[in-house]
Amino acid sequence: MPIDRRTFLGISTALATLRAAPALAAAQAATVEAPMRRKIPGTNEQLPVIGMGTADTFNVGRTSEERAPLGEVLAMLLQRIPHAVVDTAPSYGSAEVVTGDLLQAANARRNVFVATKISSGAPNAIEQFTQSRADLRSDVVDLLQVHNLIDWQNNLKLLRQLKAQGKTRYIGITHYREDAHDTLAQILRTEKVDFLQVNYSLAERNAEKTLLPLCEERGVAVLINRPFQDGRL
Repeated sequence: MPIDRRTFLGISTALATLRAAPALAAAQAATVEAPMRRKIPGTNEQLPVIGMGTADTFNVGRTSEERAPLGEVLAMLLQRIPHAVVDTAPSYGSAEVVTGDLLQAANARRNVFVATKISSGAPNAIEQFTQSRADLRSDVVDLLQVHNLIDWQNNLKLLRQLKAQGKTRYIGITHYREDAHDTLAQILRTEKVDFLQVNYSLAERNAEKTLLPLCEERGVAVLINRPFQDGRL
């Protein structure tokens, strides 16, 4: 008996779900009990594949009503995915200081991999980074990134100096739009960085073409931003 397209898709989806159920259950259990980890290229240090961003969500005030839900989120992260990346930036409003306050309240700085960014031109970068360290309540950050390629030539030089001084453990570059991918690829080919942070999701797969292979070839770790397109997926 012929079936229409809607019925066919429904049956196909149900069958696929049944076939995938054991694997999905195993993956969910692994996330809770032993989250998958990946090694930072060129090191023996491993990071969980699931981390947390703070853009928008951590840009709140000082009241307990505003911060309590974020404290709960951080507590869950620390419990289920210890040593995960927490990514922030000085351009995220109050996100850095909120992150720093919550980590201090939980006595948890050593239990996360803190990543932040330089979000200004090089003349103001040192002052900005000094404020970031104060807001994060941390003399050393784990990863310092050039935010969205802002003054990237000069800022990369500065990041290398800060790494040599022991003020950051790793350095990287970031962007969140596909039209920046060619420049990111150029930098990966000509400069030495430890991390690339880039937009990548089911709806934005351009990074697969050049950037991800380049990172594998050059030994660069990858952080993904906008994995759910800011909630639209």
